[in-house]
Amino acid sequence: MNTIYLYCPKGTTSPYNVGRKICSLAMEYPEPFDFVFLEQNRKNICRGLDLRKRRALFHLPVQPWISLRPYWRCLNFFRSKGIPIVANIHGDYVNEPIDSFMDRDLVHGLLLAPSALASRFILKLPRYLIVNSLFMKKRIVETFGVDEELIFVIPNGIDVPNDLRIDELRDYSNVHSSNKIVIFSHGTLTRGKGYFELIRAIASIKRDDFILYISGYGPMKDKLEKLIHDLNIADKVILLGYTPFNDIMGYLSKADICIYPSKFDTFNIASLESMLYSKGTVLISSQCGIKEFLPYNLENNIFEPECEIIADRLMKAMNDFHGVENLVKSQKDFANSLNWKNIWIFYKNIYQSIFDKMG
Repeated sequence: MNTIYLYCPKGTTSPYNVGRKICSLAMEYPEPFDFVFLEQNRKNICRGLDLRKRRALFHLPVQPWISLRPYWRCLNFFRSKGIPIVANIHGDYVNEPIDSFMDRDLVHGLLLAPSALASRFILKLPRYLIVNSLFMKKRIVETFGVDEELIFVIPNGIDVPNDLRIDELRDYSNVHSSNKIVIFSHGTLTRGKGYFELIRAIASIKRDDFILYISGYGPMKDKLEKLIHDLNIADKVILLGYTPFNDIMGYLSKADICIYPSKFDTFNIASLESMLYSKGTVLISSQCGIKEFLPYNLENNIFEPECEIIADRLMKAMNDFHGVENLVKSQKDFANSLNWKNIWIFYKNIYQSIFDKMG
């Protein structure tokens, strides 16, 4: 049987969540492979492994960074044994540290900087890469010279409850009782998520029948609060801070419009969650990788993340927020199609194609 050594990460950010989900799917649906799970919290993680398998590969489902030593022990160990390595790349090695410095998150930026400097070397350590969008694949090929035949594209997935009861979710949120149109967004409060542009767009809309809730935390929270104060729109924009996921689902179920104005996002799983739970239109930046997977009937959900265009799209959505039942159904159908069980099939197909190449 073909053996896959699968690294199981710990952590709370979205890439770690994806990595852990891949591990849980492998545990639940392993056939036709033999999985060996390598837990990150184990000491000497590779010690004692039986590598006398005829055919094997190592899958690192999170992005390798120089500062994270457990990754490097595994990478170097399997590389020294000649076992093919597959690694997921969730972000941009160059942009992420730059964004961290711009966000004045100096510690995070300094942790990522060595990987940015060594990114061309790091991306060629694994034999195969998995990315979440075609534009990320193109960027890696053109910027870092990686052979495009060695890069696979798989969208991120979403957990779809067996019995999705939207009415029950509405009790979770604290949306004010009013006749206002509710706009909602959730994500990390960094410059790259486009919230400065969104807030300036909100300030330019000369109407008082709406309110924007932004859920999330991050290094730009204080600056966003100051911008809201300076623009005198505290009655129109509410920063919720950290919000438990059940509460996020509650806000989504009450939102008339959801918007994700990222300036660069390799996928943007938050917009996928919105399409599953929201009762209204979900607007997505053209700079999010998820746009590549949208069906033709959702192409009008895409916008360029510039202030004037954001304001225009929000105005149009507010004018048309009634009678969007067909659009909402299409959004939910799309989100359902990217459930994790379906995505796991893509991963298994990639594993099999790699083993087939081994002969």
